[in-house]
Amino acid sequence: MNADTDAPLGILGVGQLAAHLVKGLRRAGVDRPILLLPRSRGIALELTRDWGCEIAPDKAGLASRCRQIILACRPADLPGAAADLPLTARHLVLSAVAAASVADLAALLGGDVSVRRFMPGISVEAGVGAIPLYPGDTRAQALLSALGQVIVAADEAAFDALTAATCAHGWFYSLFDSLISGLEAQGLAPEAARTAVLHHARGAAELCLARPDLRPRAISRDVAAPGSYTAAGLRYLEDGGVHARLRIALESVLRALRRPPAVTAGHPDLSPRSADKPS
Repeated sequence: MNADTDAPLGILGVGQLAAHLVKGLRRAGVDRPILLLPRSRGIALELTRDWGCEIAPDKAGLASRCRQIILACRPADLPGAAADLPLTARHLVLSAVAAASVADLAALLGGDVSVRRFMPGISVEAGVGAIPLYPGDTRAQALLSALGQVIVAADEAAFDALTAATCAHGWFYSLFDSLISGLEAQGLAPEAARTAVLHHARGAAELCLARPDLRPRAISRDVAAPGSYTAAGLRYLEDGGVHARLRIALESVLRALRRPPAVTAGHPDLSPRSADKPS
């Protein structure tokens, strides 16, 4: 058995984010034991019934069996979750707690514990999307790469920016639905509208990934040639300030993520459910 990839994985704080992570891991073929220590048993019971997880008896039971533990609780719940968690230098803790710095986590968990931060979008359930990680760690990357594209942040300021991008990931769904609703209003069948919008979005992302030499705006300029229908729609969006508003929204999330006081002081959740499901 490979001690890092086959040994039990623990998850402390089992809400929607934990559910997305478990489903993504199982769908990726990860069959290692997964132990859950939930604050409430509803989601945990579903994950044990349908996704091959176990419920740990307590914190000691979780720590004794799991060298790798994911923290998926809310910021306000972090001090309680970390209290009396018997960790040693052999443990690796992966924290998905919004706004909790490595220093905050080390103060709560003990300085000997290896701590890494990550912040996945909900698309990890399908094994896709960007997953920021800080600091880099081969064990963490081996686990998280089953869930999407790992991006190792250079520092915590960069990690915060990538976390804001994870929140922006959550806006895409609403934008997609607006376009789908617009097509439905023109008489298009719901399934046809959904298929068209989502595959166009997927196509745009895939083309950008396939052309790293080009900025997305350069591709937009090519497709939105002067006088084209695409250009007319794009000009309307730009005149309405859509792009500027997106940047302002991103900056507002980033300011919230960097707002004191520290997690160790028990600060409130910065946005509803953001630690449990940031995107």
